[in-house]
Amino acid sequence: MKKFLLGISTLLLTLRLIFLLGDPRVYGVREASSKPAFAAFGGVVDGVYMLSNILVAPLNWLYDLLHAAIPSVHSAFFPSMEAADAVRQIGKWLASHPAFPCPEPLRALLCSPDPAIHFPGVIDWLALLTLALLWALSPAIEPAWRWIRNLFWNLFIETSFTRKKKALYQHALQERSSDLMKLNVEYRNLSKEASVLKDTVITDDLTQVFNKRYFLQKFHETFDAAKTDQTLLGLIMMDIDHFKRLNDTYGHLVGDAALKAIAAVASGATPSGCYLCRFGGEEFAMVLPGKTLEETLGAARKIKTGVPGLRFEADVNLRVTISQGVAHLDFSKPLAQTLAKADQFIKLADDELYRAKLEGRDRICVTPLG
Repeated sequence: MKKFLLGISTLLLTLRLIFLLGDPRVYGVREASSKPAFAAFGGVVDGVYMLSNILVAPLNWLYDLLHAAIPSVHSAFFPSMEAADAVRQIGKWLASHPAFPCPEPLRALLCSPDPAIHFPGVIDWLALLTLALLWALSPAIEPAWRWIRNLFWNLFIETSFTRKKKALYQHALQERSSDLMKLNVEYRNLSKEASVLKDTVITDDLTQVFNKRYFLQKFHETFDAAKTDQTLLGLIMMDIDHFKRLNDTYGHLVGDAALKAIAAVASGATPSGCYLCRFGGEEFAMVLPGKTLEETLGAARKIKTGVPGLRFEADVNLRVTISQGVAHLDFSKPLAQTLAKADQFIKLADDELYRAKLEGRDRICVTPLG
């Protein structure tokens, strides 16, 4: 704000200097119509004069005081000089120094025989002095303001606060600090409880992977983001083969153990930045944003080879296999962009899972799109 005000003040004073150099109305002996710009925009020029008068007012008052005390101040230090006279002096100097660098159009203007045609106004000493004073004082304004503010603050503190009040404030501060510590402990406890509650809401109790509710919410966001950013997206739908037969033969406790063990294998095969969910009873889903088709198939192969190696206490000879359907999208390709909804993508992977079941189970079937 200080720089802005300084800039506006400088602009007003500079415009005042320029306008007064060419204003034919200064002495009232030249017709305003001789300078069409001043005739057409006289209101604007007068507005600049009015605003700049506020800026030069302090020096103007000082000048009036000096002039009243010493009448010769005006003629000795602030002689009124017509702009044409000043231009004549500059023109003479330029004529006697032809080597001085100056643009030729400006040299011709300053050395013209009758500068009054171009410069019928006056040199404004007050504007020049105000400009110089503004820029001379501008570096000292901020330190001076800080010094005054600090002085006032220190005086206020010293005169308004007694030792007793300071002691009371210190005691109140200690009480508030104690209350704040208690609140901080309560906040941390609540944060832990909230974190546990959040995990409970989005995590499957048995397998400790994300549940279907989380999958449906998160997958739609992932799908929309991949489509918008035109990136890659992989999805693996997997189903434990003959799980009903396993439950009927060994009981639900063994079935639960198989679910937990297979979830552990799938979690270990889940790449960084991807997530695994329990989609249904014996069905899991893995979402792989930003992964290539080969990376997606690599995760599926790790699960395919890892699951048959599981062993169970109920029967060491028990072997479990898993069927997988893989769908992969490259949204930078036009074909992938035709897929409008996340549910359509889930169906692609589900169809591949169904095909894997029909073709004999314990296999991976894939549909790359794009």
